[in-house]
Amino acid sequence: MTSIWGTSQRLCDKSATGDADNDPVKTVTNLSSLKEKLKGKAMSAFDEDLFLKGLEQRKATLGAEYVEKNLEAADDFTRPFQEAMTAWCWGFGWGDDVIDAKTRSMMNLSMLGALGKMTEWETHCRGAMTNGVSSDEIRAIIHVIGIYCGVPQAIECFRVARKVIDDA
Repeated sequence: MTSIWGTSQRLCDKSATGDADNDPVKTVTNLSSLKEKLKGKAMSAFDEDLFLKGLEQRKATLGAEYVEKNLEAADDFTRPFQEAMTAWCWGFGWGDDVIDAKTRSMMNLSMLGALGKMTEWETHCRGAMTNGVSSDEIRAIIHVIGIYCGVPQAIECFRVARKVIDDA
């Protein structure tokens, strides 16, 4: 199957989504236009609707520029994973209203911190702040990481959180 990102036209660039000023609300308002452009294009191995739902949530949390940069950088080797991750993690995992985005962000920080995945932790720390998580709440999450995962891991989380908070 051909990937939707393998077409010559970039479907998720600013012109395709109407995201001229990186406003996540404007990004998601034009999904029907993006869906129309995708019509007839085969996805790698999953549902287009789930991908589009995931794309909307991913951009709202991590920022359109970050997401578009990752999708545009994907090649034949990494593109199927980018597409699947957007559909599965962001469309399915973040796509319902049972748990709000702020709570999901707090859960992600706890799990990523426990796993020691600091590059992803930094990305999700920024996203958590976008989703309304305060620096006091980030500190409390790191305290729990320290209790259950060890002081060295908490120190790593504090180091990265300080950078993210200072950059905000």
